[in-house]
Amino acid sequence: MPYRKLWNDKVKNIPSSPDVKLIIDTFDINKDKHIENKYSLEEFYLLSKQFEMFKKAFKKLKGHHISCKPNHRSHYYVYINQIEYTARSFVTIDNKKVILIDDESIETKN
Repeated sequence: MPYRKLWNDKVKNIPSSPDVKLIIDTFDINKDKHIENKYSLEEFYLLSKQFEMFKKAFKKLKGHHISCKPNHRSHYYVYINQIEYTARSFVTIDNKKVILIDDESIETKN
């Protein structure tokens, strides 16, 4: 895929003055479909026109897509009825907070 920042210190196809730094974090919260290490974090540098084309193409993909602020997210643990859940929180572009609670829980020992 073009415009990808490669992790081996070699950068290819990046505009000299990109308008957008796009970070894509993909994962499946359905434990029956989730495959560990299948999903990844990718970073792209795009011009505004390329970003608009990307958003249009991305909307055609299956799934629920949320646009979030890249520097406003966290990972923490939540206890509900004495069961520990791992949770991730994200802040959307329109400043609404989205909390995703993973499907798996860790039962606490009494």
